[in-house]
Amino acid sequence: MAARQPSRRSTSRRTTRRPAARRGLTAAVAGCAAVLALGACASDGASTSSLTDDTVATDVTVTTLPAPTGDPIVLAMVSQESGPAAIPDARLAAEAAVDYVNTELGGAAGRPLQLETCVTDGSPEQSSACANQLLESDPVAFVGQSELGTSGSVPIIEQAGVPLIGPAAVTPELVLSEQAYTVGLDAVSGPAGWTKYLATEGGATDLGVIYVDIPAAPVINSTVSSVAEANGATVVDTVPLAVSASDASSQMAAATQGDPDAVVAVVPQQLCVPVLQAHASVAPDVPLLVPGICASPQVLDTAGAAATDVLVGFSFLNPYEPEADEQVATYRRVVDGQDEAVPLSEFASNAFAGIVDLKTVIDDLGAEGVDSAALAGAFAEARDVPNFMGRPISCDQPISLAPSVCVTGQRILQVQDGEVVDVGGDWFDGTADIDLG
Repeated sequence: MAARQPSRRSTSRRTTRRPAARRGLTAAVAGCAAVLALGACASDGASTSSLTDDTVATDVTVTTLPAPTGDPIVLAMVSQESGPAAIPDARLAAEAAVDYVNTELGGAAGRPLQLETCVTDGSPEQSSACANQLLESDPVAFVGQSELGTSGSVPIIEQAGVPLIGPAAVTPELVLSEQAYTVGLDAVSGPAGWTKYLATEGGATDLGVIYVDIPAAPVINSTVSSVAEANGATVVDTVPLAVSASDASSQMAAATQGDPDAVVAVVPQQLCVPVLQAHASVAPDVPLLVPGICASPQVLDTAGAAATDVLVGFSFLNPYEPEADEQVATYRRVVDGQDEAVPLSEFASNAFAGIVDLKTVIDDLGAEGVDSAALAGAFAEARDVPNFMGRPISCDQPISLAPSVCVTGQRILQVQDGEVVDVGGDWFDGTADIDLG
């Protein structure tokens, strides 16, 4: 039986390889990416939520530049929207970003952006087919890559010499790639940042850890433990949780038996609700910190009161607080104005930011200087380049553990009375403290 072909669509609205210093990620550390890869699970782009229905104030200043002209600059995106991890959020946000750049910002270096997308089920076979199909349109970059079949797509993209800008680096291939340049979302700096917060501002000296039971678990635990120890804290209990678990009560009880000051849960999205419910029933007085994937509207709506007071690590400024930052207000105004709902997930923030950041780099290169090699070179040399809704981009001195990571640090959010608010007030970066022995 012939394999089902991936689906391709185009959005076009007129409205160099990395230095050798990027090498060094061991196979064991690459496996750590599997945690967030598993976490990229079902996010229904058509769903609505009380947490996404809030409208942004209409008095946000809108400045529209002259419409772009000339040949479009083609961008490509592989988007997983079926299979075990359907995540249309990134594509929806990327389309919104292209619309924003073309209709309000005058395009990129005066030329319109054109987004070519290919929808996959996350299998390496479909992802490789998508990569080959998209390369036929001669894109200057792949953007916001959000899929699990990267073992099929990334080698093809790398062989073609096309950079991956702003990918959701939650798979080993994207974490390891020397042609990928993240703008916030990755599988390494997340757990390090969450632990940094708990051991410093959070005041925790003893931590419990619940982790998804996969082969990369030793690396996850070593990351959390080493960052904790570097900041005066100790991990007192580590408890595995099966990927297929529907109840985490016994694991929560085990993680809190040593009376820790806080518990950090390194789990994929499908385990968010079981962990939140277990925390509410077993140890509600012990602070719990979960990944940004657990702050999706779908998870929070399902968890209901069980999510109250839970802490969330997030790679960008809080999308639920548009009044706190002008860029977030712009983001909300744009995505809330789309015909198809854009969930306020970490994947959506990542894809939108990546395209706006790319537009800024293209502006610097100029209309005639845009090609894959020039973009790769510009990102590889980037130092403290502004990053939309995120920390500055610095790719010139990468951390040895993850060659694709250009942005490190996490915001710490909290669910309070049905609202998601930033309680950390700063970025927390623990990557310098990671020691895998």
